[in-house]
Amino acid sequence: MSLYSTISADNASQLSQLIAVQCGFITQVAWSGRGTALGVSHGSGVWLWNGGFGGEPDRQITSETPIKGFAFSPDGTAMVTAGADMTVRLWMTHLDRPLFILRGHGDSVNSVAFSPNGRMIVSGGGDREVRLFDMRESVKSTPMPGHTDEITSVVFGLNGKVAASGARDMTIRVWETDHCTLRYVLDQPDWVRDLAVSPDGKLLASACKDGIVSFYELETGKNVGLINAHIDGTDAVAFSPDASLLATGGRDGLVKVWELATGKLLVELAGHDKPVLTVTFNPSGTMIASGSGDNTVRAWSVP
Repeated sequence: MSLYSTISADNASQLSQLIAVQCGFITQVAWSGRGTALGVSHGSGVWLWNGGFGGEPDRQITSETPIKGFAFSPDGTAMVTAGADMTVRLWMTHLDRPLFILRGHGDSVNSVAFSPNGRMIVSGGGDREVRLFDMRESVKSTPMPGHTDEITSVVFGLNGKVAASGARDMTIRVWETDHCTLRYVLDQPDWVRDLAVSPDGKLLASACKDGIVSFYELETGKNVGLINAHIDGTDAVAFSPDASLLATGGRDGLVKVWELATGKLLVELAGHDKPVLTVTFNPSGTMIASGSGDNTVRAWSVP
C-alpha cells in the first residue's frame, strides 16, 4: 500500500515537498514506465534511483559530454540519451556503457523519445532536423527536415503513428512515422520549450516561452484550449497518468498543477529558486518530480 495518496483535483491543494536532492545542472527528470526508477539527466550523465528517491543515487551513468535529455524504454530496461556531442546513445539501465551510438545529427541533440512499442526512437537538436531511428531495421536514422531553428522537444503520439517536434521557430511539426513525412504544422505564439502527450496518445500539450500552454487533438491538429500558465514563460509540462491533471514549470520558479477539464489552477508549489525546467508525474500518480536551474530535484506528494 502506498504511503502517499493519488494526486487529484480534490487533494492537490495538500501537495507538499517530500524531499530535495542536489544534482548539478539538471536537464530532465523521468520515471520508468513501471515507476520503479527515477532518472535525472544533467551535465555529467544520468543518475538513477531504484525503488525510492533520496540520498545517493543507486546508479550513476557518467558521460564525457552533457546529457541534454533522456527517455526510458516502455519496459524500463533500456534508456536513450541526447548528447551535446551530436550523438543519440542507447543504454541498458544496468550497464555502464552504451549498446549503440547513433549518429547523424550535425549539432547538439536536445531531446529524445521512445515509441510506445519500444521499437523507434525520435530525436531533435540544434541542427534543426528531426531523426527517426527504427530499431527493427538498422541503427541508421531517417532525417525529417523542415524546422528553421533549433528543435527543443520531441514526443510520440497516437500509439507511435506520429511524432511531434517543437522548435524555436515557433512551430510544432507532426510527422507520420510510417513514411517519415510531414502531416501538418501548428503555428505557436512563441518558441516551444516543451511538449507532452496525454497517456492515451491523443492530446498534445505545448509549453511556450510566452507562458501559454496550448492543447491540440493529434489526429486533426485542432486547437482545443489553452492555459496562460506562467507569466515569465513556461518551460515544462506533464500530464498525470489519468490525464485529469496537468503540471507545469516556469521561469517564476513555480510548479503549478491544473485541472485539465476546467483549466482551473489547483495549487502553486514554491521551493525552487530558479526556473523549473522539467516536471513529471510518477506512473501511479502519487508524486510529482521537478528539476530546476537551482540544481535541485524536488519530489512533491500528498501524504
